Amino acid sequence: GEQKGTDGTFQRYRVTLSAEAYAAAQTQLSTARRTALRAALGPGPVVLDLLLNDKDQLTEVHRSGPGPSGAANDTVQYSEFGGPLSVQAPADDDTVDAGTKGLPPLNP
Repeated sequence: GEQKGTDGTFQRYRVTLSAEAYAAAQTQLSTARRTALRAALGPGPVVLDLLLNDKDQLTEVHRSGPGPSGAANDTVQYSEFGGPLSVQAPADDDTVDAGTKGLPPLNP
C-alpha cells in the first residue's frame, strides 16, 4: 500500500514465503550457504517488506523470520541514487573465507 514519508510517497509491498523457498531463491549463494541461511532463519515463514519510491527504486528491505533462538530481523536501506560512490576493500582482519564458516546469526 501507499505510504507517505519525509522524502515523498512510497509503495510498500509485503511478501511472505517459507524459509526454504527464500533460501532456494538465493541462487547467487552456494548450496552450503543456502542450507546455512535456511537454518539461520528457522522454521516458519519469512516476511519481506519492500519499500519503493516514486521512481520504482528500492529504498528499504525489511526481512523478518522466527529464527532458531528468537526473532531474526534485519533492515537494509538504500539512498542517494546516482550519487558518487566510494568503495574500499576491508582489512584482512575484517574478512573471513565464507567457505569455511557458517552464516552469522541474523539477530543484531
